[in-house]
Amino acid sequence: MGGFIGGSSTSFVTGTLNDQFGSANIQATFKEIEELRKTFPNLLHPKTNPNGKEKRRQTLRFAAFQIQDELVFNQFYPAPRFNKWLKYLTWLQIQQNGTFMLDNAQFNGTAGELIVTVLAKALPPGGTPSPVQFSYNHSPDIADLTVEAITTPHFQISVTSPDHSEVTGSDEDNV
Repeated sequence: MGGFIGGSSTSFVTGTLNDQFGSANIQATFKEIEELRKTFPNLLHPKTNPNGKEKRRQTLRFAAFQIQDELVFNQFYPAPRFNKWLKYLTWLQIQQNGTFMLDNAQFNGTAGELIVTVLAKALPPGGTPSPVQFSYNHSPDIADLTVEAITTPHFQISVTSPDHSEVTGSDEDNV
């Protein structure tokens, strides 16, 4: 996850996501998201043609911040790593260069929009939630970010980045 999150944090974040959105805890996660949707109706449920404020509230960063609102942002763990995670989600939200596939078809949008689209299908408002499996890898054999997602028979999101820091100093300043 480049300059935002190091290698050891990558497995921790992936494990945390798989725990939170996996079959053992998906009901509790969904219950929390449904409660948050009373205040933020488009949380992980994108609205077509949103205005600026609505668009911001449909991002991965906004969802992560709301779902994890109990974290205290001070100098102690996990806050510093979570701040980096939020920056990484902002970076994903704007990434347009790469290969983004949904159910083996090209996805026309950003990496973040692809992930939100999958989560919206897995966590339909008022519906029945489905577990989501996450994976993250580095590959020296690719030049740009790759996000591949499937929604059938199970929900899976796989992120593969080049085997180098995808984020330069100027990129991080932009998020």
